[in-house]
Amino acid sequence: MSVSYGLNQYAEHFSDAYRKPDYSQGVMIGFQIPVFQWGINRNKLQMAKNNYRNTMLELEEQETSYANDLLDKVDSYNHGVKLYFLSNRSYQLAQEQYQILSAKFKYGKVSIYEITSAQKDLYEALKKYYSTMQTVWNQYFMLRKMTLYDFIHQSELMHMFHLQ
Repeated sequence: MSVSYGLNQYAEHFSDAYRKPDYSQGVMIGFQIPVFQWGINRNKLQMAKNNYRNTMLELEEQETSYANDLLDKVDSYNHGVKLYFLSNRSYQLAQEQYQILSAKFKYGKVSIYEITSAQKDLYEALKKYYSTMQTVWNQYFMLRKMTLYDFIHQSELMHMFHLQ
């Protein structure tokens, strides 16, 4: 709806138009009703559909990325467990070798260099054993955090909060 009011005056130059205004007044009232919007709503609807599809594709991409990341973490954990068992066995073998060499050292059959070398090997095997143990536990708790699942008790972590 529009309303306009004004004084009518005509002149050849703009500066002369309002020198002696004509006191005849005019009022105009009009209504505008949009009959056709020539595809504006259709375009807005298409834009909304495209935004929806884009959002759905982004969600699918995030789900795929999460699943791939989770699989990588599981593979890393499984590999870490294998390394843990290997480092455990390596530590046990280093212990046995050190015990054998220390027994031989008592009888003078082994030099001090060999016994210190075996002790260094034992120490390195122990460091590797602890390191792989720490890595496996870190990976386990990372998986637990990502999945919100307690693998030991085989329950969701949310159940722990409801019990308290």
